[in-house]
Formats: sequence, C-alpha cells, structure tokens
Amino acid sequence: AVAALRLLADSDLEILILSAQLNPKVLPSPEPNTQAAFSLSLPNVTLSEGKSAVVKASANPRFDASFVATFDRKKGSTSNAFTHRRITIELWIVPRTGLLRFVSGPYLFAKADLKLAPLLNQIELRASLPLRCVEGSESGGTILICLRVARPLNAPAQPPPLKPAQPPPLNPTKGAATAKAAASLKAAPAPAPGSKSPATVP
Repeated sequence: AVAALRLLADSDLEILILSAQLNPKVLPSPEPNTQAAFSLSLPNVTLSEGKSAVVKASANPRFDASFVATFDRKKGSTSNAFTHRRITIELWIVPRTGLLRFVSGPYLFAKADLKLAPLLNQIELRASLPLRCVEGSESGGTILICLRVARPLNAPAQPPPLKPAQPPPLNPTKGAATAKAAASLKAAPAPAPGSKSPATVP
C-alpha cells in the first residue's frame, strides 16, 4: 500500500494509481484478476510507462501503485508539453490459471485519459476517470488516480537559501592590543596572602 506522500524533487512527477470500481455488467467474471498500467506522453522523461501488481479476485481492486518520472523542468518546451499532453491509464484483465484448460494471457479491458495541463498551476491533480471499454459502448467503471509535482510548472524557481551572516573581521591593531593586555594580566603575580592591593592603600 502507498504510505505517506514522498518528498519530491523539483523535476519529479509522481503517478499514483489508487483504486477502481468496475462495472459488473461488462466484466468477464464477477471478481476478475486485474492490473493497472499507465503511459505518459511527455518528451525526455525517465519513466514513460509502468504497471501495478496484479490484484486478485475483486471488482473493486485497490492498486496503491506509485511511480516517479523525472522531467527536464529547465527546458522551455516542458511547460508547452504539459499544456497539450496527457497520461493514459489502462485496466487489464488477467485470466486465472487452470490446470485442465488453456488460459490466454492478460488482455486490455478499458482505458482512460487525463490531461496534464492543471499541473501548470497546482501541485496535485486527483481524478476519478471514466473507463472506456475496448469492446462495446458501455462504461467499464471508474479508476482513481493522483498526479503530484513539487511545485506548479508555471511557478517561479525557489531562490537559494540565504547563507548565515559572517562576523565582521577583527581590527588587527585592536586585536593585537587586546591580546597584549590579556598577556600582561596573565603574567602579573598574585598578591601575597594578607597583603593589601595597591589600589586599596589610603
């Protein structure tokens, strides 16, 4: 399960595929095995696609899958890419294995899309997306995802932290005089017991 939200670097995009509620009318079985995947149409990202673990026997699977893609925030074309590009979410059916019959591999059940443009002005985009069945016209249900960035794409860069103020340099002449006075005080002999200090003699 996804724990506390991670601390993102300035050029990180976190993709969270959280859960789905599937339409039982179009499912191949009441409680299928499912897997969620994403594909990201952004240029120069370190991660453009990924898949969750398989969730077994559930029409309301909870994926709690987290991925981090790194993009180049400094490029001028990055904001334009976020304006026009989107992320695609796929829901796959994973047939159960059987010993007495042949079972085909996973197949694509439904898809959903989400535009990235809101991340130009906000750090989090959470949406429950309608799933479009690959076959037929009925809805496949909904899938909940969340996208996060450290700061909005249109936000100015954070200034570097201020360095602590340095103490002013000592005056060499004043420093030497202070050191000489300290040395003379240290070298002066202590008064004998019972004797009076010259400063106290009337």
